[in-house]
Amino acid sequence: MQVQYAHCVRLFFGAGYNVCYTYFAGVAKSVNLPKDSVKMIIKKPLILVVALFLGFFAYAPKGDAATRDGLLRTVEVKRTEAKSLPKWAALVKKLPDERKLFKACLTSEAACPDKAYVAWRDLMKAASTKPQEEQIRRINRYVNSWPYRTDMDAWNKPEYWAAPSEFLKKSGDAEDFAIMKYLSLSLAGIDPDDLRVVVVRDVLRNKTHAVVALYQNGRIFILDNLIDAILPEESVLQYAPIYSVNEQAHWIHMQQELKNRVTSQTP
Repeated sequence: MQVQYAHCVRLFFGAGYNVCYTYFAGVAKSVNLPKDSVKMIIKKPLILVVALFLGFFAYAPKGDAATRDGLLRTVEVKRTEAKSLPKWAALVKKLPDERKLFKACLTSEAACPDKAYVAWRDLMKAASTKPQEEQIRRINRYVNSWPYRTDMDAWNKPEYWAAPSEFLKKSGDAEDFAIMKYLSLSLAGIDPDDLRVVVVRDVLRNKTHAVVALYQNGRIFILDNLIDAILPEESVLQYAPIYSVNEQAHWIHMQQELKNRVTSQTP
């Protein structure tokens, strides 16, 4: 049930009330909640969120913890299993082989499968002689130089998370840019625990987007395929995180304002 609540919270922020309404009704039916209770819970968006918020923590496994000062002004809850995020879980399984492939390319140009890898290698080698801050900027600019392609255009699928090796073949959309940066930065010596791929709601463009969050020297910086500048999180006001991931954990995010409204409705 914990996974269901977490998934529905993401749906609420990422896809909207109607999608979450339908999803919650299905979950409620599967656990035999009385129909009158379901109708009451999903009657209004705020009541639904209260139910989700309380249910999330009620069913949270031991070890889960809410962090009040979370990424991009959110309350965040850390999880260490990824069953509720199948696309990321599938990608994580690929990352050991991806790292092996890209490390071999870094070691020897002869091990690079094609010219796209060689260009990536040249970038990484040139950046490796610079201070870390400049390395990060160069990697961000390099990945951002690739053309944006929707999943339908590149993979004939409505939603697909491409591995870095696939990105070098066809490029990709926002989460694919973020994944390519995640791997490249980790191979440049940044601890993967200090990196997250973050799925956000872009409130200006009214669409789902993805960025990389870099935790460095007690601060958080955002790497975005829409802009080459690397911005401190306090300067990024247009994004509302839905969830964030790395290889060790994932985090569910809730806006502070909504959290305050939820708790004010709780006895």
